[in-house]
Amino acid sequence: MITKEIQALHDLQKALLSINGASRRLGINTNEVVIILPRHDFSYFKNVLESGNAGLAKFYIPVDVDSFKLSGITISRNKGELSELE
Repeated sequence: MITKEIQALHDLQKALLSINGASRRLGINTNEVVIILPRHDFSYFKNVLESGNAGLAKFYIPVDVDSFKLSGITISRNKGELSELE
């Protein structure tokens, strides 16, 4: 994997950890926090995390085909977007 991509994934994880910590300090239930990504970006991140090459696999928890948890925050794909096959 390209160093730039690995750094981007680490930056994403750092941002999610910050969101998680800030939400908890504010009394927000982090189980209700969901970040929606465009379908293409969601698929990319999910594939990279499932490959285990990013070193973030220990923070990755698959939920279903449309979402996963990373650093305690749920990441979901934008279900409103039409895929190329639809």
